[in-house]
Amino acid sequence: MRQAMLLYVLFYMALTIVTIDFPPVFIDEPWLGEVSFNLVQNGELKTTSFPYSQNYMLWLGNLFILMNALSVKVFGFNIFALRLFSVLFFGGSMFLLYSILKKLFNEMLAFTFVIVFSLSPFTVNMARMVRPESFIVFLFLLGLYLVFTFDKSKPKKAMLLGLIFSLPGLIHIVGLFTGVIGFILLLKHPKALLYYILGAVPSGAIFIYKLNGNLEFYVNHGQKTGTFEISLIKVQKYLAFLYQGFDVTSYLIIFFMLLAIPGIIKIYKQKQIWCNYQIFFISFMTLAVLIFVIFNLSRLYLVYFLLFLLVLLLVPLYQYKKSVFLTASLTLSLLFIYQNVLWFNYFKTADYGLYEQELRKVIPQNSSVLGKINYKLSFPDGKYFASEDLIYFIEDGGSVKEYIDRYNIGYIVYDYAWDYQNEIRNYLANNTQLIYAFNEKFYSNRLGPTGSMHIWLPYYNLIEVSSSNQMDKAMYWTKVYKINKRI
Repeated sequence: MRQAMLLYVLFYMALTIVTIDFPPVFIDEPWLGEVSFNLVQNGELKTTSFPYSQNYMLWLGNLFILMNALSVKVFGFNIFALRLFSVLFFGGSMFLLYSILKKLFNEMLAFTFVIVFSLSPFTVNMARMVRPESFIVFLFLLGLYLVFTFDKSKPKKAMLLGLIFSLPGLIHIVGLFTGVIGFILLLKHPKALLYYILGAVPSGAIFIYKLNGNLEFYVNHGQKTGTFEISLIKVQKYLAFLYQGFDVTSYLIIFFMLLAIPGIIKIYKQKQIWCNYQIFFISFMTLAVLIFVIFNLSRLYLVYFLLFLLVLLLVPLYQYKKSVFLTASLTLSLLFIYQNVLWFNYFKTADYGLYEQELRKVIPQNSSVLGKINYKLSFPDGKYFASEDLIYFIEDGGSVKEYIDRYNIGYIVYDYAWDYQNEIRNYLANNTQLIYAFNEKFYSNRLGPTGSMHIWLPYYNLIEVSSSNQMDKAMYWTKVYKINKRI
C-alpha cells in the first residue's frame, strides 16, 4: 500500500502541475514572487511595487523567498515558477501524513485519510498558491514524523528536530509556534530537550537578527491587521458567521460527530491509541490555527476548521465501525470533488496570459503603471506600482497627485476592487483619459480580492454565484487610463 500511496501522490502532483493556472492569480502571489524576482535580478530583498510601504514584506522570512528565487532563476518570472514549490511541498506533506498515521494507527486508515484530505478544497487550493503555508506544513509534518519515530537512546538526534521545528520561524512569524509544539512533544524525553534547543539556536539567532530594528513595525502591523487581536467580540462574530453560513459540510460534521462518539469512547479505553489520537488531534489542529492566523483571521477561513475537524473524525469512525468509516470517507470525497468541480467550472474561461496580452496592447513597454498588485506579472521591469501602496500613502495624509508625480506614473489599470475612494475617482475624472475597457470575455479573471478566496464560501454560495453570470459581468470590470501630459 506504500507504493500505491506514492503513486497517488505523484499523480496528484502531476495533475496539479497540469492545472497550475487555476485559480487566477491571488492578490498575494505577485508581490511575494516579486521579492524573489528582484533577488535574482538585482540581489536585493525588496519589492519595487510597494516603494512607499516597503517594510510590508517583513512578515516573510528569507527562507521562503530564497526557495522561490531558485524556481524563478530556472523557470523565469511566471505563475508556474512561483507555484511550483507549493505543489512539491504539498506532495511531500501528503506522504508524510500517510507515514505518521500508519505509525500511529494502521495502513488502511492512513491511506484513506490522506486521499480524503487531499481532495478537500483547502488542500487543492493551498497546493497551488504562492503562500508560505505549504513550506510550513511540510516542515511541521516532517518534524512530527521524526518525533513519532524518535529513538530516545540517541538524544543527540534531537538537534535535527530543533532545526526542523525552528525553520518555519524563518518562513513566517507565526511559524515560531511550531518550535514550541516540537518542544512540548519532546517533554517525555528530557535528555533530548537540551539538544533540541541547540538545534534551534541557528534559526533563532537569524530571526532575532532580522527582528532587530523592526520590532515596532511587527507590533503595529499586527495590531492593525488583527493578527494579535483575538477578542471575545471577534470570536462571537465568527461564530455568528458560521451559524449563518451552515451548508452541507457543516451538517455532515454534526452527523459524523454523533456517529464518532462510540468510536471516541472505544479509543479512550485503549491507552496507547488514545494517546496517539490526542497527539495527532492537537498537532493537526495546531496546523489549522497557524494557517488561520497567517490569513489574519479572515472569517472565510473558518470553513477550513470545519474541514479539518470533519476529516479528523475519520479516526474514531474507523474505531467505531469500518463500514461507517468507509461510507463517511466516500461521502466526503464525493462532496469535495463536487466542490472542486464547481470551482474549476467557475474559472474555466479565466486566462491570465490572455489578460496580460490585452494589457500590453494598450500600455507601451517600460511604462510606469499603477494598478492592483495582481497584474504585476505583466510588468516585471520594476515600473509597476501597487494600488495598495497608494492607499497606504493616502491613509498617511498624502494625495493621489503627489503619489502619481513622485513615481512618474503614466498609466493606471483601474478595476472594481479599489473603486471606493472619491479622491481617486476625482483624479481619474480630471487628469486622465480612458483608453481601454476590458470586454465581457475577461470577466471571469476577477483579479481583485475576490480572486481565489471568492470560491471558498460555503458551497451553496458557489451554486448561486456560478448561475449568476450576468451579475458577475456587470460587477467585475477593468479599465485602463492614461495620465494626461504634465505641464
